[in-house]
Amino acid sequence: MVLKYCKAVDFNFYDLQIKWQNKTDGSFRDFDKKEFYGIAFYQKFNLPRDESFPMDSLFQTIENELKSGKKVIIALQVETGWSIFLVYKKTPDGEFVSYSKLGSHTTILRNTKEIVKKSNGTEIMTYSIPPHM
Repeated sequence: MVLKYCKAVDFNFYDLQIKWQNKTDGSFRDFDKKEFYGIAFYQKFNLPRDESFPMDSLFQTIENELKSGKKVIIALQVETGWSIFLVYKKTPDGEFVSYSKLGSHTTILRNTKEIVKKSNGTEIMTYSIPPHM
């Protein structure tokens, strides 16, 4: 989704998803410090999910990315297990709104912080865009 959002690839681009398929042992580390179509990705907050997780730091990092005009890739624990979402805005009351797509179906979550807190933390991916994009 980030590659499409940044217009690095066409809207109908699914090459990476096709390669990935339903891989069950994959994680953000597979993309950490790697560049795809000119966009570099970075894994952050790959830490134990427990009471010592730096929740405030995570939320501040997400907020900073949003303020800079970027989105944030986030792993969220939902009813079916862990899924990948894109945090795309902060609401006036301070909550983050995230979405995920599966084919033509879009799931929108308006309680991202609440989900992260219930999970005792999560990891995110940020990205950098070259100046020419």
